[in-house]
Amino acid sequence: ATPPTTIITVTGNALEFSASDGDGVGVNNIYYSLDNGKNWDTYTEQVKLNMDGEYKIQYKTDDKYLNTEETKEKTITIENRGFNKTVKIINARFKF
Repeated sequence: ATPPTTIITVTGNALEFSASDGDGVGVNNIYYSLDNGKNWDTYTEQVKLNMDGEYKIQYKTDDKYLNTEETKEKTITIENRGFNKTVKIINARFKF
């Protein structure tokens, strides 16, 4: 079976994930890591990045048969300038 596909959306300093399993058995969980894959959290709500700096975000999803998507990776920079926040997407690539 084909594993699900995850999409990350960055708005301000917040991350949101969504996943689709197409015609499969359905999405089980979305996982993300902010520490280069050492620890994985199960996504349940919007993730806020409160400190300025560069973040490497890894993410993946599994379906109800536990078919797991290959880990994806995106690096973003958070820069707070007064009340305005800027997010620059530096790169997005698949990690095999």
